[in-house]
Amino acid sequence: MRWKSRNAGQPKAPTLESSNQVVVGPIVLKRNCWSANPQIPSSKRVEASFRVCDLRAKKVIVQ
Repeated sequence: MRWKSRNAGQPKAPTLESSNQVVVGPIVLKRNCWSANPQIPSSKRVEASFRVCDLRAKKVIVQ
């Protein structure tokens, strides 16, 4: 149960929260990434959204 208390206090996340960043990031910020890259084909937008949104999601989740 220690990792839960550490997770609340520290911005750097263990494996559990980092997995949430990958899952939550694209779902929450996928629209922003797609609108930022309208010329990317739909098949590649998903891959790009994971990379771009993952970086943005870290800031959103940490805040």
